[in-house]
Amino acid sequence: MRAKVALAVAVIKTKPPGMSSREYAEALAHKLRRQDEERKEKARGLQQELLITRVTLGTKSCTEAADDDGMNTSQELFGPGCSGPDSNSETPDLLLPEPVFIPPPPPGHCGGSLRDVVVPHVSFLQSLCSLLRLKGSSGDTKALTFGSDGFDSDLMLGDTVGHLLDSVVAACSDPPALGPSDLLLQACQVASSSLDMLCSRRRPPVAFRTHVETALRKLTQMLLHSTQPSR
Repeated sequence: MRAKVALAVAVIKTKPPGMSSREYAEALAHKLRRQDEERKEKARGLQQELLITRVTLGTKSCTEAADDDGMNTSQELFGPGCSGPDSNSETPDLLLPEPVFIPPPPPGHCGGSLRDVVVPHVSFLQSLCSLLRLKGSSGDTKALTFGSDGFDSDLMLGDTVGHLLDSVVAACSDPPALGPSDLLLQACQVASSSLDMLCSRRRPPVAFRTHVETALRKLTQMLLHSTQPSR
């Protein structure tokens, strides 16, 4: 109770002239809500950028591990001090050792299949973070182009929206591919607002409109033929 009274007194003492205490309190509440939303938006952007960094580093470490495994296999075949069979050797091929059968990597081994899964993740998150950064900059397309001189920022925006829509289509056709559904919902909302922004600037190119219409048509067909509409 004392805190409420102290807050009311503070509002009355600090209110500007010509404004009632109620109006000033509502203005303060609106300002605090806006600041809180901006902090949350910034925190979400930082979390997603951190996720991109972690996924990228994980891909790099897996690739290095796969390269190390290949090097170890080579050393096992030829020995630590041997550089492999000499192509200029006069030794007949019949005297060469029989080739050693190398078993395929176990499931989950770092290799091409893992990269095939990780790359869509990275592309999806990069597109989403770029558009969120654009949204946080009040539509300033320099957030996408980093101020590159002579670069068509609207073209960059269109490409980013197209990549994000393609990722959403891929995720909806294979739900486990890109993670939680709330992230996909956020991607759809960001793509929609970015499309509104792009179309308000100028009429998009025919190729871009065709790209977007194709993606939306695929999503509509999935919704109409889905056995789990609430998914």
